[in-house]
Amino acid sequence: DWLYVSSLSGDYDSLKVIIDYARRHAIKVAVNPGKGELARGHAFKEVLSGITILSVNKEEAQMLFRGETC
Repeated sequence: DWLYVSSLSGDYDSLKVIIDYARRHAIKVAVNPGKGELARGHAFKEVLSGITILSVNKEEAQMLFRGETC
């Protein structure tokens, strides 16, 4: 029912394959990306729609999204 993906040492291509597979098989995906995946910026954002749960800390979230923080 679920796939959990942790850091893939920046291997964005593998992450994309996993998410595409999950979409085709109605599998939910939880991702805790490493800095290597997050460094892909726009490319990483393209796969967000296939992720059910994204687990990042404040600094990692700031790598992806702009905005004010407290």
